Amino acid sequence: MQSSFPTIGILGGGQLGKMMAAEAVRMGIPPKLLSPKDAGPMRPYSETHVGDWTDPDVLRPFMADCDVVTVESEWAPAEEASKVLPNKVSLWPSTRTLSLIKDKGVQKQHLSDAGCPVPE
Repeated sequence: MQSSFPTIGILGGGQLGKMMAAEAVRMGIPPKLLSPKDAGPMRPYSETHVGDWTDPDVLRPFMADCDVVTVESEWAPAEEASKVLPNKVSLWPSTRTLSLIKDKGVQKQHLSDAGCPVPE
């Protein structure tokens, strides 16, 4: 029987990815993982792939049967993934959002410009 839930592709295999994958499994959502190194923490929770996550020839087949792709941290290669993302697949958060949060100074300025309170 096929799952009626989307397949989630996660770029990254550390502790945050483990928490995402564990919750997805609990909800009956099948997660997949692509990590540039052995993904020890997530291995029990997901279909794991180890490979160069900046290589289009690795990213394309990984994302082919995903419904949505997300990243474990702002340092995952979302920009590379977005370049070869199949039309039917969504990438969350967006590359724009990720570019804003990589640099905490840029993030703080963006929040301040939006009227959010930020520390001095």
